[in-house]
Amino acid sequence: MNSVLSFFAAPLIAIQLVMLSSPIEKPCKKADLVVKEIFPPDFISEIDGTSFEVVIKNTGKSKSQPTTLKAFDLDISYEEAKKTITDKDILELIAENNGRAEYYAEDDYGDVDENMFDYDYYWEVIEEVPSLQPNEEIRINISIKDHWIYDSNCEIRVIVNPKSEVDECNEDNNQLDFYGWG
Repeated sequence: MNSVLSFFAAPLIAIQLVMLSSPIEKPCKKADLVVKEIFPPDFISEIDGTSFEVVIKNTGKSKSQPTTLKAFDLDISYEEAKKTITDKDILELIAENNGRAEYYAEDDYGDVDENMFDYDYYWEVIEEVPSLQPNEEIRINISIKDHWIYDSNCEIRVIVNPKSEVDECNEDNNQLDFYGWG
């Protein structure tokens, strides 16, 4: 009798397992732009400022459309940083910046925005990103004239396709941050 029940139960269990498993996702055939790397900034005397390179790659299955990238001075609170950053050195850098911003805001420095979490000069650069074939990557140079961004610490965020103009497989991998002690 047990062998007869086993004969009928095994296929039912297999059917239930198949029904419980998640549906198979079809692979994405769109472009997928990713900020792969931000190189450490250099001081360039000819522009009396900063220059650094950013690597953008299309990890998707189809050619991307032209878009832009936005690089800017990242102002982030320590509380916000703790939610996503686990590196203790980076958290210490952010805590130092927050503390300096608070100090300078109390000390009548005209250039410090009291609502920001950093005390340095805010900068922002927009650059064109051409169409990229699948697995193609490009290096884009970012230059900031008349400003050295290690004042004293450096925090950069780069976002490719910031306005979501390119239909992509994954919009969550379009940004990367860089932190450096000054």
